Amino acid sequence: MGFDPLQLHAGSELLHAHVPDLSVLRDDLRQGLRSLGLFARVEARGTQEDTPGRVRDLAWDGQDDLLLELELRDYHHAYLGHANYPLWFVAYTSLVWPAFFVEVDRYGAGLELQVRLRSLQERLPPLLEATYVVRPEAAALDLTPLERDLVGFVDVLALWSVESSLDEANWAEIEYYVGPHARRLLGTQLLHDLEGGVARRLRGGSPEEREAVLRSLRKRLALVVGVSEVADPTVGSAAFARDDAQALSAALQGPAGGSLVAGQDLIELVDEQATKPAVLAALRGIAGRVTETDEVVVYLAARGVRLPADDDEGARAALVLHDTEAARPQETTLAFAELGAALGQIRAAKGVVILDAGLGAEGRTWRPDAEVAPLTSAALAQQLALPPGWTALFPAGPDQRVGILPQARGGLYAQALLEGLSGAADVDEDGRVSSSELQDHVTLRVRERAGLEGFEQVPWALGPTEGGFGWPR
Repeated sequence: MGFDPLQLHAGSELLHAHVPDLSVLRDDLRQGLRSLGLFARVEARGTQEDTPGRVRDLAWDGQDDLLLELELRDYHHAYLGHANYPLWFVAYTSLVWPAFFVEVDRYGAGLELQVRLRSLQERLPPLLEATYVVRPEAAALDLTPLERDLVGFVDVLALWSVESSLDEANWAEIEYYVGPHARRLLGTQLLHDLEGGVARRLRGGSPEEREAVLRSLRKRLALVVGVSEVADPTVGSAAFARDDAQALSAALQGPAGGSLVAGQDLIELVDEQATKPAVLAALRGIAGRVTETDEVVVYLAARGVRLPADDDEGARAALVLHDTEAARPQETTLAFAELGAALGQIRAAKGVVILDAGLGAEGRTWRPDAEVAPLTSAALAQQLALPPGWTALFPAGPDQRVGILPQARGGLYAQALLEGLSGAADVDEDGRVSSSELQDHVTLRVRERAGLEGFEQVPWALGPTEGGFGWPR
C-alpha cells in the first residue's frame, strides 16, 4: 500500500486512520465487475504483500487477459461534528430521554484509490487509468451512540468532542457502518467509467472507437525455435540457427521487439529443447492462450529438407528438429503441412511465421541415393496452407541457397531481420517499423550482400505484408 494507516493522520483531532480490510473492498468491486458484463470472468489475484510482478505472474498463470490494478492511497474515518445539535443538547441537559438514543453524531469515511485497467503486456496503453477520491463529507452518515457502541461514554466532554471519547474498538464499530457506504460510492464511480469508457465503446462505438479499445486489449505472443544440434549426427543441421533464434528472442524481449516476457508471452526452444513434440505442444499452448484480437509471431531457424511425397510425385518441405532421425525422416521431421495445420488452430487476428531455413541445394535429403524433385513457391503455399490473416516469410526462393555470415556468427537473413527490427527499416521515421518496411529492408540487404558473396538469395513473402505487424507495438 505504501503507507502506514495508523500514522496517516497523526496529530489530527478529528481524523482517525483505521487499518483497512482490502479483501472487503476487493470483493465489493469484484461483484460489481461481474454485474457489468464486460468480463467473461473476474478473479482476485495476489495480496497486499505481493509485488506487481508477482501479481502479473499469477494473472498470466490464471489465463487472464486483463488486469485491474487497485492501489489504496488513503483510507480514514472522520468525525464530522454534531447533527441535530439543538435536539441533542436539550435531551442531554434536561434528561428528557437518554441522549444516546438521539441521532447526534456524523461520521464519514475517506478513500483514495488509484485504478489502472490494462493488458498483461505492460507496453500497451491502459484502457483506464484514474484516481478516485471519496471524501468523508460525501460519504457521511448520522450514527446514534448505540450504533457506535458508545453506551457508557456519555460525559460532559462529549458535548464538545465526541471523537476524544472513542477508542480503537469504537472506531472499528463506526467502520462497520460508514466503510461499506464509502466503498459503494467509489465502486459506483469506477463501474460507471468502465461502462462508458470501455464497454460502451467496445459494444456500440464507431469502428475507430472499437479499434482503439481492441488495440489496448490485443496481446502479442511469440514462439522462437532454433536447431543447430541434432541428436542423430548423420542428419546434419543448420549452422548458427540457435544463435539466430536466441538473438531474435533477445530482440523480442527488448523495447523494439515489444518487451515480451520469456516463459509467458515468449517461448524459446533451442537445440535439445526443440523436439517435434515440444514445438507442436508450444503451438497448441499458444492456440489455447490467444483470442481473436491477438497477434502471434513464430520464428523457426533450422535446416530445411525436401522429402519424397507420399505419392512419390514431387516433394514435401520439412524442417529438421533436434529429435529428427535419419532412418525415419517422414515421422520425425516437421513437415510444412503439419506446421500449417498447427497454425490453423491459432485463432489470432494476425500472425507471421518466419521460416529461416533453406530448401535449395542444401535442402536435399541426407540420403545420397535419394532423388527428390525441387520445390516451387506454389507447392510451398499449398503445403503450408496458411490460415486467414497469416503471413509467411522465407529467407530465399525454394531453389536458392541461404547464406551465412561466419564472422557475425549468424545467418544473412537473420542479421538483416534484426537490423531492420532495431529501426534501420523505419523509412518514414515514424518510430515504428511496419511489416512492409521490414520486408523491403530485409530483401534489399540480403540481395546486396548475397550479390557481393557471388550467389543469389532473394527473400519472399507468402500472404499479406501491408497492414500487418508493427515493431514495436
